[in-house]
Amino acid sequence: HTGTLPVASYRLATNEAWDGTDNRGAYSFCQCPGGQIVPSSTEHGELCINGMSFSKRDSIWANSAMVVTVSPDDPILEKYRLTHGTLAGLEFQRDMERKAYDLGGGAN
Repeated sequence: HTGTLPVASYRLATNEAWDGTDNRGAYSFCQCPGGQIVPSSTEHGELCINGMSFSKRDSIWANSAMVVTVSPDDPILEKYRLTHGTLAGLEFQRDMERKAYDLGGGAN
C-alpha cells in the first residue's frame, strides 16, 4: 500500500429507517480512509470504540460508523426512564455497550 487516500465520496442518510415501529434518522459519518479503530471503553464489561485517521491517511485500514437517532422522548428509553429518570439515555448507552461486549465474546 502506498499513497494517501482521499476523503470518502459517499454519504448515507435517511429519516425513514424503519425500526418496526417508527421511522428513525440514520446516517453514516466519519468514513476515514487510512483510518484505525481505537478502543474507548471506560469500564470493564463494556465495548465502546472510536475511529480516527492520521493526517497522511496512509494506513491499509479504513473505518466508518452509522448513527441512529434516539430522542429524549423515544419509546425505546421507557424502561430506562423508570429506574434512571433523566439519565435514561446514558443508561441506554451503557446497556448497548455491555451488549456489544457480550456479543463480541467478552474478554475471550
